[in-house]
Amino acid sequence: MKSWTPLASRTPLPLDRPLVFLESTVIAQGLPWPENLETALAMEAAVQASGAVPAMIAVHDGVVRLGLSAAEIEAVARSAETPETAESTGSADHHEAPPRPFSKANRRDLSAVLAQQGCAATTVSATLWLAQRLGEKPCIMATGGLGGVHRAATETFDISTDLDELARADGSVVVCSGFKSILDLAATLEALESRGVAIVGYRTNELPAFITASSGLTLEHRVETPEAAAAVIRAHRNLGLPGAVVLANPVPAAEAVDREFVETVLESALGDARRRKIAGKASRPSSWAPFATPRRAGAYGPTAPYSSPTPALLHRSPSRCPIEEPRADQKPGTPCSHTCLRARTVTSAISMSRTRGSGMFWGKIPMTRPVEVASGAGFTRV
Repeated sequence: MKSWTPLASRTPLPLDRPLVFLESTVIAQGLPWPENLETALAMEAAVQASGAVPAMIAVHDGVVRLGLSAAEIEAVARSAETPETAESTGSADHHEAPPRPFSKANRRDLSAVLAQQGCAATTVSATLWLAQRLGEKPCIMATGGLGGVHRAATETFDISTDLDELARADGSVVVCSGFKSILDLAATLEALESRGVAIVGYRTNELPAFITASSGLTLEHRVETPEAAAAVIRAHRNLGLPGAVVLANPVPAAEAVDREFVETVLESALGDARRRKIAGKASRPSSWAPFATPRRAGAYGPTAPYSSPTPALLHRSPSRCPIEEPRADQKPGTPCSHTCLRARTVTSAISMSRTRGSGMFWGKIPMTRPVEVASGAGFTRV
């Protein structure tokens, strides 16, 4: 298991190493407790193992935090705790205080959250904006799946602000596993082209779709190595081109979900959301709920995600494994061999050095530093 050294409170972000900013909604709203905490720590460890400094962003008590401490990351993750998970983890028996709620903040929500001294996890658009405004511009950001044009957007006008923020994040880099499968991906590609956002496939000719390695949509540009990716980014910045560069790094084939299976499950989930009149932000968790926790081995179709477990994401106790019962000879607290699918997708997208000999991606990107660099946990310039 990779170790991670968290930032101490009010520690300045290092100037001599590249920074990688991370969003926090995937932790607060995207995954269940306690798997979300394990995922957050694995995300930070994946960045740190590549020689860069991870800086997750969130809002705590009306203060923007760039680079969270271990306690702050746990607070974000614990906000997803439910009475059921509290009972299964034993926290309910210890009469612990209820977790502090964290709302989901897009860029437009930030001023209201800060004015009300609230707590919020930041989406891609909010994270990207805060990273540039308070961290460094242009910046490097990593996440799982990006937002875009939602299905039936011609009726609902449901289009993520991620697209507009990508268009205005001049010279920044967003490494991801493509765009969320829930979207109208063809329309999302067209919207990005209209906004002039560059998309480059990392060892792929097709647009990845978060938990699936391919969407069937062709990408015009592809790179094979971190050095080649850095060359594209350097040329983009030297030309002064507007917009960010999206580097689409697909989830490994052994861990990807069958595309047809995903479509079948999503259509069912989206139909259920329509019948229950769930729309907008509230529709995202319900649509992804079938993928959050596997019910049995092989539950994700022909390509099952269990062939190469990631130790950092193992369930803490076999008694809570949703796939199989613990063995009689298994000691209490022994991790099971199954992992949360979405968690692994996120960390796979963030790790840019999984192929031996490819070099460390983050160190290849040319660094530019602002006049003043925002400090780590607990500091804000707002």
